[in-house]
Amino acid sequence: AATAIMVVTLLVVTFFGFSAIFVNNQLAEVKSKIDLSLFISDEATQDDIKELQAKLIAHPDVKSVEYVSKDQALEIFKQRHQDDPTISQAINELTTNPLLAHLNVKARDAKDYAAIAQYLDQNDTVKQYVESVSYFENKVVIDRLNAITGSVDRGVLVLTIVLTIVAALVVFNTIWLAIFANREEIIIMR
Repeated sequence: AATAIMVVTLLVVTFFGFSAIFVNNQLAEVKSKIDLSLFISDEATQDDIKELQAKLIAHPDVKSVEYVSKDQALEIFKQRHQDDPTISQAINELTTNPLLAHLNVKARDAKDYAAIAQYLDQNDTVKQYVESVSYFENKVVIDRLNAITGSVDRGVLVLTIVLTIVAALVVFNTIWLAIFANREEIIIMR
């Protein structure tokens, strides 16, 4: 019975440990898909875009900046909607590319997007070349994801602490019961 209790306790702790690792990996995967897009006006030259990209990379909260040209944006849009015949037909009838070039900005942490958006909003150089920033449309989703991530992290920490305490108590109790059950043999062996 003592061995069975020990095995079950250690299995439960191990299961929750692996579950916590799995949940953290899934949240990290979701966080890695978040980005902020700066849609660049058609008046901006390649030098202006490179200067803007360099300013963004120099920001301490920015992890990476990827430039997507108008043609690349159209190809990505076509690939995403290749199964929708209505959209495919509409794209084929266009004479010009309606999509804008953009910069995809990835932050070091999902909480840093607000600081990056504030930097972009306050920078006059950025304002003259950027038509819109996708952060403000996605702000609610990013904030909700940050809240969920924080809650899951706190929940996993609390659960880990509680299960560690329970495991320690069960192990202590099991050892104590084994000693108590064998107290006469221990006395005789002394």
